[in-house]
Amino acid sequence: LRLTGNYKIASWVAAILIFSAFVFLISTGGSENTGPLWIYTLPAVMFILVGVKIGTFLTLLFFLYSAFVLFFPDSPLLFTVYSLTFVRRFLPSLFVVMIVSYFFEYIRAISQKKIILKNLELERNVIELKAAGEKIRQSEEKYRNMFENIQDVYFETTLDGKILVVTPSIKEIFRYTCQELLGASFFDIYANPGEWKKLL
Repeated sequence: LRLTGNYKIASWVAAILIFSAFVFLISTGGSENTGPLWIYTLPAVMFILVGVKIGTFLTLLFFLYSAFVLFFPDSPLLFTVYSLTFVRRFLPSLFVVMIVSYFFEYIRAISQKKIILKNLELERNVIELKAAGEKIRQSEEKYRNMFENIQDVYFETTLDGKILVVTPSIKEIFRYTCQELLGASFFDIYANPGEWKKLL
């Protein structure tokens, strides 16, 4: 979805709303100070919505905001009280989650680019195959027109002399149709002069 044009605006709106909601959660603590537990989802959500670069920037911005609020409990931006033990555990664990999320999103982005490049290559191959197929079709049509309109007799046989292909001009020269000669033995006809007399 992130590759479509319309999704960019929606993703930015969603990212700003979620960022604001998480700022509210860290500032107020949520219900019984459980709000920060949801904050661990922020890096993944930001990366999914706006990509690795902007997602990293927003996540780091939130991390700095959280550190500022938690280390300065008298800040007017903080409307609840967190224990010192919580602060010591929350910030490092949030940082680890950020790094892990960044790693997985970076791998996903690289994989997606490889898939897109592979798809483009396949599309080019399909276009080339279609062009080659069209050239073959035109060549076959040209050969068929030449074969059907040639004035001389042309035929192909198997090793044992069975006639496989013969030009339509055979009827004008020998009064036999192509269908009548297909499958017949050229050697039998050549070995029996009587057969040639029939043709003449």
